[in-house]
Amino acid sequence: MKVLVLVVCIGCVVYISAWSLSAAVLARDLGRIAQKERARRDALPASERGGKSFTNAHLESYAWQRRPAKLGARAAPPPSQREIAKEEAFWKRQKIRHDSESARIEARIRRLQSRLAERELVARRKGWRQDDPTITLIEESLESLREERDKLDLEFRDRARKAGAFPGWVR
Repeated sequence: MKVLVLVVCIGCVVYISAWSLSAAVLARDLGRIAQKERARRDALPASERGGKSFTNAHLESYAWQRRPAKLGARAAPPPSQREIAKEEAFWKRQKIRHDSESARIEARIRRLQSRLAERELVARRKGWRQDDPTITLIEESLESLREERDKLDLEFRDRARKAGAFPGWVR
């Protein structure tokens, strides 16, 4: 057993030293390959070398295309407190309108839900099947009202965001 273990260990040492030796040889070979490649590329004419190199002369020819803004040009002044207050009041009014429309839709949803509960109760009492067309119609109406409510909310928030309203104004 001890001999076998020793042989395995010696084999590992030999393998590791051979691997590090081959890495050193490979590194030297890579250096030679790089030198040969550099010499080959230098021997090529400029048209065949590929790639485009830019010098300061090239940069100066492109300089006219990108000029900085004039010093006299000014950015738009920031909005005054009065303008901000007007916008805030506008969006608060819009939010009130939106809330009233949402409340109207919510009331319709609650009415339909109570009608649906009544119809389902009657259907269960009488032993009708769940295929009652009225129940199906009410469920479809509920779904469309929920979609309408979600769409209304999404459109309002999107319109406010695009107009630059602060999020606190439309909450």
